[in-house]
Amino acid sequence: MISGGSVFSFRRAADEREEIAAYDVESGKSLWKHAYVAPFAMNQYATKMGPGPFATPLVHQGRVFTVGSSGVVTAVDARTGKPVWASRPYPVNTKGNNFCGAAASPLIESGLLIVHLGDEFEAGLAGIDPASGAIRWRHQYDAPGYASPVAVELHGVRQIITLTSKRAISVNPADGTLLWSEPFPDEWIENIVTPVRDGNRIIFSGVRRGTFAVEPRPEAGKWTVKPAWENPEVTFYMSSPVLFEGKLYGFSSKKKGQIVVMDPAAGKLVWGAEGRGGENAALVAAGQHLLALSDSGQLAVYRSGTPAPREMAKYQVAASQVWAHPAVTGRGVVIQSFTSLSYWTW
Repeated sequence: MISGGSVFSFRRAADEREEIAAYDVESGKSLWKHAYVAPFAMNQYATKMGPGPFATPLVHQGRVFTVGSSGVVTAVDARTGKPVWASRPYPVNTKGNNFCGAAASPLIESGLLIVHLGDEFEAGLAGIDPASGAIRWRHQYDAPGYASPVAVELHGVRQIITLTSKRAISVNPADGTLLWSEPFPDEWIENIVTPVRDGNRIIFSGVRRGTFAVEPRPEAGKWTVKPAWENPEVTFYMSSPVLFEGKLYGFSSKKKGQIVVMDPAAGKLVWGAEGRGGENAALVAAGQHLLALSDSGQLAVYRSGTPAPREMAKYQVAASQVWAHPAVTGRGVVIQSFTSLSYWTW
């Protein structure tokens, strides 16, 4: 996360601690570090993704908010690193169905910090006062998926959309009450892909369900959800697609990893790369370019093309695995790998 000329890093440190740190974006100088004890044991089937934490830090009104792997929510002063408050509304038990721990990034909406935490034993979507850490509302909506919540406006109504372990849900950000839901079961409870808004449609994807879009709308005082399209042949696993130049770009889990381009209006596959692109890639739209950062530390830069995107450049930006999203500035990109934090400029 980058804000106000500082890079905010969130990673696991020694002695079972999670560490929030700030660095000057231009020089890399360490500004401050804050660590706290947070024991966490990754499920044996997911150790290759690293020890976490997995949620991206959030900066808002001079504070940095983080969600740790075991469900610890922390607020620190963005200038000094001094802790403001910390809480653990719902513990995360990785021996259950939440294999990787908490992964949904926090969201600020309607003056509240929105977090989705817990497991199949106890879980909830909560709206927290960012100033004090007090919980203003919380609701039990199944165990969370790994996708991050998004705030959108549909038909003039502001709402938060996220994934649970069983369905997609939309809630009123003021009080957390349910507006609408759409069944989205997965046999391994791996609802990971962050929803994408395209006009009044919401696009979802899963490794077994494929990619599909729905059209929620208010009718006669309540919301209805109608299917718009479904493409079971295009699957996204851990990588969330992005809208770029009128098309939906994503990193499919098929063919051992491939960049694909979809028509967001009809759901049809427009183009797909040959494959063997790796296990995961984080995609970010940056102005006229699309960045794709693979888990092997390779950064590819694309421009929009018909039907295939044009690859403009490719760089090796890390010597160890990368699972964090790149953070883009006006001059370059910050990369956090397993072993380093680096800033590359163009």
